[in-house]
Amino acid sequence: MAPDTDTVTLREYFERLWEEHAKVHLEHQAAHSEHQAAHDREHRQAEVTAQADARKLDTRLEGMNQFREELTRLSATFPPSTVVDQRFVALQERMDVTVTALERRYEADLKAQAIRIADLELSRANSAGRAAAFAALGGLAGIGVSILRHFI
Repeated sequence: MAPDTDTVTLREYFERLWEEHAKVHLEHQAAHSEHQAAHDREHRQAEVTAQADARKLDTRLEGMNQFREELTRLSATFPPSTVVDQRFVALQERMDVTVTALERRYEADLKAQAIRIADLELSRANSAGRAAAFAALGGLAGIGVSILRHFI
């Protein structure tokens, strides 16, 4: 019987399947290698980013710690609130005494000024009365002289 060109032996068939499988397997391995390399690059980049972020965070935390230490150092120089409250109350009492004294002095000055104004008004009224009296006397004297001149 003559070999048929359309027929393939079982061995050839398996060899061809094996070669196709090997070819597909190699393609998958290449794709997997590319994927693995990309995946590794992403992990390296993520590590670099994480390290940079960690350095930034450490720097920030160090600055915050320095600030906290500065606040602690400064707060040690502040007086306790009880001392501040006592001083405030003492100052308030002194201010109240001063304000009361100033109010009394103002009232006394106001009364003294009122008395002085009344005295000045009275003095002015007296001066005006005297001037009127002298004017009246002068007028009477002038009339008297004119009458005398008329008869003399």
